[in-house]
Amino acid sequence: MSAPEVRAVIVGEGPSVRRRIVVWRRLEPGDVRSPGAVFAPESPFLEARCVELTLPLSFHASMVRLAEARARARALPKTAWIEYEPAGVLIAGAGGAAFGAWLDYLRPAPLFLNAAALVGTLGVVLAVVAKRRRARAEADAAQRWATSKDKPEHDEIARTLAEGWFRVVQDLKRDTGFHTEVRVAEGSTDPLRLASIDPRPLLGGGSFDPEDWLPTEGGGVRYEAMHASGELVTRLLPGSEEVAAPPESNGETPDLAGLLTGPPAP
Repeated sequence: MSAPEVRAVIVGEGPSVRRRIVVWRRLEPGDVRSPGAVFAPESPFLEARCVELTLPLSFHASMVRLAEARARARALPKTAWIEYEPAGVLIAGAGGAAFGAWLDYLRPAPLFLNAAALVGTLGVVLAVVAKRRRARAEADAAQRWATSKDKPEHDEIARTLAEGWFRVVQDLKRDTGFHTEVRVAEGSTDPLRLASIDPRPLLGGGSFDPEDWLPTEGGGVRYEAMHASGELVTRLLPGSEEVAAPPESNGETPDLAGLLTGPPAP
């Protein structure tokens, strides 16, 4: 596979974060495979190639900082009162005791059946309490983020990223005929579609995941296989090579700590 072309999602100066993605083109009868492309593992009627995306390192550092701020603001309190596990343990234990008493494994059966009924009822009550407390905690977390000083900057970064990504998508389609999201085949459900990156955070430009823009750990170029159930499974394109090293400037690793507090690149 030949060296991939480079596309800037966000234009900026200085060191960049680079990640390679897989893009696809559907082959019609009589079509010749594009130079540097390979057949997609999922279908002999799809060709795949790699494209290298770039983001300014300062922009990505801002993404990391704001994603962490969002996660902190939306984090739920660590308390058993909003977790379903205690209720699930009680209900499962009550069901097991009742089944054991019914099979005469637990005797005297009436005693164990009464105890199972009491424990099961307690489990149901705990589940109802946990559901209500969790809904209240989630509403409080959403309100904390809505009033956070970081939210306007986060939303602006998300919009800028989504606009840059969709511009790259349209330019690729216009210039090369390759797509970042494609249906595998009519009637196919395993998988249903292929996507260069997880499209969910970018929908509506409301969020982002900084990990989606970093090179694949361990080598190989990853992409997402979407199934009819909505499940996304990460796959690696055979024979592909990811960006070999982290971004560098003048042979020295850039100061990430300084970039974390700096403004995002335009």
